[in-house]
This record gives sequence, C-alpha cells and structure tokens, in this order.
Amino acid sequence: MKPRTTVILLALLAGCIVFIVLRAMTGRRGAPGAEGSVVEVFSPPPAGAKEFVLESADGTRMVFVKDAEAWNIREPIIAKADSVKVQEIVDLLLGLRGVRVEESLGDDITGLGAPLWTLTLKDTKDETYRMAVGQALPLTKGDRTYVRSVGSGRVYAVAMDFAVKLGQPVSEFRSKTLLSAKSDNVVRVSVAGKETFELVRDKADWTVIAKGFTARADQEKVKDLLDSIVEVGATDFVADKPENLALYGLDNPRLVVRVQVMAPQAATSTTTGSAPTTRPVKEYALALGEKMDDKVYARLLDSPAVYEVYYSILESLQPSVDGLRDHRVFSAPEGKVASVEIALADGNIRLTGGDGKWRMESPYSGKASEQAVKNLLQRVTQLKAESFEDKVVSPATFGLDTPRATITLNYAGGSEPLKLLIGAKSESGELTFVKSAAPSSPVAAIRNPEAEAMMVHAAEYWDTPILAVPLAEKVVGLEIAGRSDGDITLVPRVAGTWSLEKPISAPAQSKPVNEMISEVRDITATGIVSLDSSVPEQYAKADNLLTVKVTTELATASQPASEPVAEGAARTTYAFRVAKIGGDSFVWTEGGKITAVGKMNGTFYDTFSAELRALRIGSTSEEPVDLVRITAGKESLELRRQGGQWVCPADPHMRLDNVKVDGYIRDANWMRCERFVRHTSTDPARYGLDKPATVVEFVFASGSTYRFAIAAGAGGANTRYACASGVEGVFVLSAESVKALARTAADFQD
Repeated sequence: MKPRTTVILLALLAGCIVFIVLRAMTGRRGAPGAEGSVVEVFSPPPAGAKEFVLESADGTRMVFVKDAEAWNIREPIIAKADSVKVQEIVDLLLGLRGVRVEESLGDDITGLGAPLWTLTLKDTKDETYRMAVGQALPLTKGDRTYVRSVGSGRVYAVAMDFAVKLGQPVSEFRSKTLLSAKSDNVVRVSVAGKETFELVRDKADWTVIAKGFTARADQEKVKDLLDSIVEVGATDFVADKPENLALYGLDNPRLVVRVQVMAPQAATSTTTGSAPTTRPVKEYALALGEKMDDKVYARLLDSPAVYEVYYSILESLQPSVDGLRDHRVFSAPEGKVASVEIALADGNIRLTGGDGKWRMESPYSGKASEQAVKNLLQRVTQLKAESFEDKVVSPATFGLDTPRATITLNYAGGSEPLKLLIGAKSESGELTFVKSAAPSSPVAAIRNPEAEAMMVHAAEYWDTPILAVPLAEKVVGLEIAGRSDGDITLVPRVAGTWSLEKPISAPAQSKPVNEMISEVRDITATGIVSLDSSVPEQYAKADNLLTVKVTTELATASQPASEPVAEGAARTTYAFRVAKIGGDSFVWTEGGKITAVGKMNGTFYDTFSAELRALRIGSTSEEPVDLVRITAGKESLELRRQGGQWVCPADPHMRLDNVKVDGYIRDANWMRCERFVRHTSTDPARYGLDKPATVVEFVFASGSTYRFAIAAGAGGANTRYACASGVEGVFVLSAESVKALARTAADFQD
C-alpha cells in the first residue's frame, strides 16, 4: 500500500472514531444527561471528606486520612501530607461534573475495563464513593477523560487531565514542613549545639537561660528565631527507615532543637461560666547532622525519616546567646514618671511634674525643658549595654561603690523606682560601667557618650526660651551697643521704613531691621549652657559682645502698623546681651535672681551686627553734570559737556561716546557700598583718605561738586576704603565698584 493511501485511510479511521465518540456522548433522545448536559458525577454529592484512597493500575496504593487539623499519609508510609495538594484533589472530586456518555460505548474506547486509577472517598457521614478513571477522549490532548462512578455503572466525560493530578509519586504528596506549630503557641525552646541555651516564655515575655546567666530576652530576636524554627521545611526526602543514622551524622547530631508548643486555645462558651481547661503541651525535637553541599541532613526525633534541609537553617538556629539577650539595662515598669532625682558630684538636681509640665525644684526653681527631660527619660529607660558582667563580686571594681552619678526615676501609682548607678570607665576609656540598684542585677558596660549625656549639669534641664516680644506689641525703637561701627539707635519712619538716629541721622535698610524684629519675637535657645546667679566671664567678657534694647508699644486697632508711634504712649523695654564665640552665639537677659545663658546659631549674633545703614552713596541731585574729573595719582582726566556733546579739553580731537559718559555718571549716582566702617568722618588718615589714591568729581550746572575719594589701603579682600562728599562717614567699596569709578580716557572713546 502506498504511503499516501495509508495516510488517507488513517484520517478516515480517526474521523469515524470521533463520530462514534460524539454520538455516544450525545446519548439517546430522552435519556438522562442527553444533549451534552453537564451533571454531577456523584449524586447526591459527598458530605465533605475524611479519607481518600488513590489506587493506580500498577498496584500503587496511597491512603490519606484527615484529622482535625490536616491530611496525613497512612499508606505506603506514615507521614504528614501536603494538605493543600491532597485537598485540591478532594475538592475536585466533591464537585466533579461531567457529560453523561452512552453506556454502550465500549471499555476498549473508555479504558474503564482496566482503569488507570481508582479513587475512593469516605465522607464525614461514613458514606463511601468510588470512581474509576479511564482513558482521555481522542483528539482532546488529555484534558477530557472518561470516568465511571463505581456501583452505578454510569460513564461520564469530565473536563480534567487526571494524569497531571494523580500521576505523581507519594513523595509529591508528602509535607515538606517538619514542624506543625505556630510561633505564637511556642512556650519553650531548648537548643543544644555550638550554642546551648533555653528560651522560656512567661505570658508575653521571653527569658533566655544560658551558662552563667538568666536574663530577659530580646523579644524581637526571639520572634525571629521562632519563625526560623517553625518554618523549617525539607527540600527533599532521603530515607524513611534508614538502617544507619551515622551515615547522615544523625546518630550524634551537631544540633538538637526541642520546641514545646501549647495547643491552640479552644473557644469557650460565655454563657456556661465554666473555667477554661488546661491547654496541653506538645514537644517537637529536630536534629541536624552532616552537611552535604548546601544542604544538611535532618530528622524529627520521634520519626526515623531523614530529610534534607538548607544549611542556612543550621546557622539561623545557632544565634549568639549574648545576642538573644535583651541588652536594655532596665525593664521599665508601666506608668508615668512623676519625678527625677539626679545626684552628681557638684550637686543634686530634682525635677517634678510630668505630663508636659516639668519643673526644676533644685538647685533652682523654675520651668524645666520638656524636651530635655524627655530625652533623659528615654536614655535611662532604653539604655542598652555593650556587654554584661553577671557575677559581680565587688562593686568597687567597677566604681559602683561610690558612683559618679545616681539617677532615680520615681513613678506615679506606686511602681518601684528605677535607680541607675553610673560608675567608673573601663580600662580602654571607651566604656562606662553602670548598674541598676536592684539586687542581683548585672553590671552593664555602655558607651561613654551615653553616660556623659546622662551626667549633664542643671542648666541642660532649664527651659530654653530666653525672651519673647509679644506680637501685640509694636516695636518702636532699637538700640544696639558694642558694634564694631559704633553704637546704633534705630527709630521707625513712615510706611514701615526705619532710620538711624544715632550716631548720625541717616536712612536705614528695612530688611535687616525687620530680621532683628523677627528674631526678638521669640528668642529660644537650642540649649542652656550656664545657669547661675551671674554670667561666666567667657560670655560676659567676650570680644564680640552686643547689648540690645527693644522698645515696644501696645498696638491699637486704630493705629496702622506703617504709621509712627503716638507721642506719650506707654512703652515697654526689653533688653538682652548676645556674644559670639567661635561659630556660636550665646544670649541671656540680666536683672533676675537666675541668669540662663542660651546657645544659639552663630547667625543670631550676625543679625544684630549686620549693616543697618542704607548703602547708597551716590549723589541724589537731579541737576545735570557738566564736568567729570578723574584723578589717579599724577594722572588726571577731565571731561566737559559742550552743547550736547562730551569733549576732552586736553585733547579736542578725542571722540567721546555720549552714551558711555552718561552711563558712567548714572552708575556713579546709584553706587552702593559694601558696608560702613565709621558713621562719622573723623580721623580720615586712619583709613588713608587724607591722601586718596583716586578722586572722582562730578561738577553740576550750578557749580556744586560731588566728590568720591578712594584710599590705596584695603578694607578687606579686593576692597578699598572710601568716602563721598555727600555721605557722612567711611565706607568700603567692592573691587567692582572701584573699577567702575576709576576709568581712563579709553573707556569713554567712541
């Protein structure tokens, strides 16, 4: 027979088979499930499931039994099952639906004469249901299968690929979870290996017991360890009944973990009034043996089966015992702290109050800094040790017989006080020994900065506000003494502007004045550095020291803020002193029984030493300029206006650009200085202005002259001292301004 003829005949045969199958599935008219109706394979359906048996054509038999919690394997081995996988198959059977097939369809087509699998399910009412699984329907790629409900003889075509679900070895249905426990139910853990210790839970708190100490455990680290224990899972199954455990290093395991688990709390009736029964405890014991690549052999001690688990599990179950310990020095009681007592070598401090109303009672009486007290309480109650000395023979060894400081927290409601003793430093000088005053408490070693932060002086706990000028009071005067440019008095003008009244009468810059007013509204230090009846000399005699007085008047609704103050109105004066040492500012007020010196940012001093005088130094005359004269040493340039043209009398042939000359005059009229070094014109020789290096003169049509004089000496980097005929005092010009004034003939040529 030719190959082409063979192919044609096979295609016709397949078509006939499909026709027969479809005809059988359609069924006879009027028969149940006819016309392709989808119906339940088991009718009535099973009431849940408590046992499931899977038998294959090769004689393999698997039996799964469900207890109150999960599925278990009973044949061919006794082991925990992967409940998810087993339940997935059971759920398919419980709700299995298919199309009724003609009974006359032969077993040679359905494969049900010698089924691939036979499934038996016993429900919760002890009713038994059996189903045989045959061949896949032709041309359906295995996703539709013939099944028969054993006992009824009815055949169905179901939309299921049973080969994928059932054609797996028993190991695939076996649970890879070694411990069936929740970390919340664990009450005791014993670890024996490189690190040997026990963890015991009392209510919510864990205690670690190890050689040499018993201490409160770090609750978060215990939780991490418990999660590692209860989540241990096998990567593979090695042997169910090994003849020699030594082959796996499990005859003398390197690590044994015993876990005691409390049974879940059963729900109790709220109406019977009966007391809950005692919850039973179950113990699991896990042993880990030899390493194999990145795995390690493991077994549960109540079962012979050997598994492989990841080697990283061995490491996670062997944490540092010291690391499991809670390194807090105290376990703070519940309740609020009512008072704090601090005993230092140079005096005692007592703080009382709490609830946002802390006060200092000694060595001075006044409001305490809430943040400072909060920081102290946090440091003490959350103090953590670098290490512990659990067996202390002599407190004197650690300087704790006569401690450098003692801090006591007294609690409201009768809780026992917390008392911390701060002793000597370690030999390295990097650590400090501290101890709770409670009997048998260990000596803890903490970092020196933490100890020093708890031994600060009373000033650290004083409230930080130094001065506040109320918003309701309008600032009507400022006096600043001690400035490098002399003492200053400022008064308001119209429209919110200010002027200098002393040492001269001159316009002031509004921006720096407003910045000063903004600062005095709330002068709050970052911390108090001195608290005494007097100010220490380092502040009182600082090289950079200002005295500031602020005069205010109670503003009224009828008085606009831009208007000057009414004569004779009642006024209040506030005064403070501010020093700058290094990069920091220090501020205080005087006149009280106690003087608190507060530390501020360095810019606070700079605000009150800033340039206040208006910096415009050019002429304000509106007259036209007829002559410009620039003299630099022996060189002199004169420019004169003739009609509408600028000319150079010394060289009538020089062509000058009117725009350049007029621009030069305009820029000079609007010239601004960097700052004033003197507000009066005394002693010009001190600044080299008796013999200036450059003189610029502008002669107006009326004959009056406006004159700039620029010294050869520097007022700073790239700057020069200068003065102007219309401006009182000595000022500093920038290098750019000096260059703009000291022009040559070439700068004006066309």
